[in-house]
Amino acid sequence: MCCVPLCPTLAISLAAFSNDLMMGAAWATCQDIGQRHTAVVAGWMNMLGNLGGAISGWTIGTILEVFIARRAAADQVEVASIAKIAKQAALTPAPAVATPHNKQPNAEQLKVINGESDDKGFTGGIAGVLRPPNA
Repeated sequence: MCCVPLCPTLAISLAAFSNDLMMGAAWATCQDIGQRHTAVVAGWMNMLGNLGGAISGWTIGTILEVFIARRAAADQVEVASIAKIAKQAALTPAPAVATPHNKQPNAEQLKVINGESDDKGFTGGIAGVLRPPNA
């Protein structure tokens, strides 16, 4: 699993690029089949593609469910125990990670928060971001 935001961005970009590569062939096929009725063939192609996309989630889920049940039976594990473990893992809170938002502000930031800053042009727009977590 990739934790860098660039990986999903590149994957989606590659999928969009690949989709654009086949678009010409799809329209050419509609023109070859439909002749004078190209738009009707393109409409059917669009509808059937969306229908396939709509049922693919259910189909893939069902296939995975059957595969997991068969694998659990082969390993002599109850599916209920797998579900219980998965539920427990999903409900277990993740450990707190130190980020810049939960660190204590330094002295200059406290001056800004308390309105004691020497900067006369400060309007207080970022005071909420710099407020300590226990305030």
